[in-house]
Amino acid sequence: MGRRRWILTFLWVLALSLAMYLLSMTFASHIPTELQVWLRLLLVVGFLIVAMILRSRRPEGDITGVWYAFFVASSAMFISWQFSGWGTRILGLTLDSPEGLAVAKVSSVILTVAVILILMKVGGYGRRTMFLRRGRLGLGLLIGGVSFLVLAALAVMQAIDAGTTKETLLRIAPWALIFAFTNAFMEELLFRGIFLSKLEPLVGRWQSNLLVAIAFTAAHMQVGYTDDLPLFLGGLFVLALAWGYVMQKTRSLLASVLFHAGADMLIMTAIFASYGVAT
Repeated sequence: MGRRRWILTFLWVLALSLAMYLLSMTFASHIPTELQVWLRLLLVVGFLIVAMILRSRRPEGDITGVWYAFFVASSAMFISWQFSGWGTRILGLTLDSPEGLAVAKVSSVILTVAVILILMKVGGYGRRTMFLRRGRLGLGLLIGGVSFLVLAALAVMQAIDAGTTKETLLRIAPWALIFAFTNAFMEELLFRGIFLSKLEPLVGRWQSNLLVAIAFTAAHMQVGYTDDLPLFLGGLFVLALAWGYVMQKTRSLLASVLFHAGADMLIMTAIFASYGVAT
């Protein structure tokens, strides 16, 4: 691929990624619900039509896989958004408690992951293309396990320094762990799992990781749990690059999910400890 074609490919994939994640995640709360329904559906249908046209012309083409991955991701986010809160409604929970937040996350993850797995299978893409495999298991366990333990320990020390009691930590720990692991698995699958292997043949190994890291960081620009958003996003971008690298290195989601869950523990332990603790 020539340099100019590579740059154009990088830019159009980046533009589509930003459009999808900014609409579906970053700015979703600022868009009227009725308009958001139509915009999300437009993305889903548009990605599917292009993927079908490309597949009819080049069934094994690399670009076809990228457009289909966009269809899968946009569909998963649409379904999860459309039926959000089903778990908490069934159990009669609210979002002002650790268990409510954890259940809300689990219910969202169930829908998102189910849609991804079903649609990827329908499209002919196996688990290996999503890094759902053992890969380099020993290396994955080492990197992921050490990363998780270090970050989880930091989360506990941070909470204690902030005045959180051991009793409170023990009470919120199961909910924080459930939230962290389910969210980490969903985001690693949604961002890196279904895109890295599709993008690499088009733009290259490190470039595909860079693309996904930019999109992942942009999707988190709306977070309200930090007082220094630029610093948070800068750190998140570095972490996103690290998670993509270890996924490519170990050829599995395992290490990046564990690493990601540890980072989420830093956030969720503080959030659960600061409000809505069940008594």
